[in-house]
Amino acid sequence: MDYGRISGNVTSKWLEIFRIVYVSLHSSNPDVDDPIFSEITGAGYRRLRMSMDIVSDRSVVNTTSIKFTNLPNTLVTHIGLWSTEINGDLLASAPMENPLRVTTGASVQFIPSTIAVSLS
Repeated sequence: MDYGRISGNVTSKWLEIFRIVYVSLHSSNPDVDDPIFSEITGAGYRRLRMSMDIVSDRSVVNTTSIKFTNLPNTLVTHIGLWSTEINGDLLASAPMENPLRVTTGASVQFIPSTIAVSLS
């Protein structure tokens, strides 16, 4: 069966919502569990603002480094991309390649080009 294709012009417009996002850390899959309740809490945790650039008509990547500091003791299994720092809409989420055990007070950093969203 042949499938149609959405034009690059349209997908680029859709990807515009990812230009500025707020990154979250989750202890379970926010697409399965409630995204607010799967998000880690406590210590110095908060969502962090991140910029992304469109690198093709079908993908965006982060252009800024972000560092979560003073985290609670937890296992980070997923990241989320949100429309706002507090509440807002979960725009996308993804599992960590390897779940990350975080100890109290530790930091987690994402350097440029390590977070991407792609529309196939």
